[in-house]
Amino acid sequence: MKFSTEEKTQLLDEWGKSGKSAWAYAKEKGFCPQTFNRWVRPKKGSSRRFVELPAKKVSSIMESKVIIIEKGETKIHVPLHLGHEELHTLFRAIGTVV
Repeated sequence: MKFSTEEKTQLLDEWGKSGKSAWAYAKEKGFCPQTFNRWVRPKKGSSRRFVELPAKKVSSIMESKVIIIEKGETKIHVPLHLGHEELHTLFRAIGTVV
């Protein structure tokens, strides 16, 4: 199945508002999660993308003292006290360029 740029943009916007992982959102919509992950991940040499977090979600994270990173069906619990180098090592290990 081929998606136009407009369709990809709309799906990415809907996903961003859904609060779901990219994998779960793609499965729910009935298309290949790997394809959707390619849309979500920036290409080498392009600018990085950020996910906007609502204030309610940020305060919830601060209260829990942990960030949960989902990649596929894997959840990684990251303590907020980690330093820059530790975070860099973690992101490289899970395949996210920092």
